[in-house]
Amino acid sequence: MITYDCVKGDVMADITIRDMPDRLYRRLEERAKEQRRTVDREVIARLESSIERNPIDVEEWIAEAERNARSIRGFLTDEMLKAFKEEGRE
Repeated sequence: MITYDCVKGDVMADITIRDMPDRLYRRLEERAKEQRRTVDREVIARLESSIERNPIDVEEWIAEAERNARSIRGFLTDEMLKAFKEEGRE
């Protein structure tokens, strides 16, 4: 359902979520309380933050990872990494 907010002049949609697990709803209520929001406002805030994120340019991300890998090559050898792993298991 889409409604018109006469006060703000915004068009706003209503969403009904069916079959939400109780555990998830309780966690959502807890987060809303921590943020001093209603559950509705918490859902809106979380949707906005997940949808409005800038998408990752995968090619650029891979290129950056490769540049970083080249810049640290030689600092750690395979033997050193193996020793560090074993050290943590003792």
